[in-house]
Amino acid sequence: MSRRHLLIAYDIADERRVKKVQKAVADACDRVQYSVYHGQFSRKDLVILKERLHKVVHKTEDQILFLDLGPVAEDDDEPMALAVSWLGRPWEPRNLDLLIF
Repeated sequence: MSRRHLLIAYDIADERRVKKVQKAVADACDRVQYSVYHGQFSRKDLVILKERLHKVVHKTEDQILFLDLGPVAEDDDEPMALAVSWLGRPWEPRNLDLLIF
């Protein structure tokens, strides 16, 4: 099953909902900045996360963005081709092949 790099950013109006959204996203991703996370997702993983978030988010007050950064390399020798640039400290996604889910 192919996986994709996703950048997830949120803007939540209520502090109680922020904590719930933060917990759900942090369980699935690595924090890049305060409300910005990076993760590698299969379609199933993403559906599960969105369903969990759907139960928390207020439809007219909150916003969560899912930015697709492209496929995860199938081969360790294949270079990462993410369209990400930065200023200051460099950012590189963590290799999740070593983790067991």
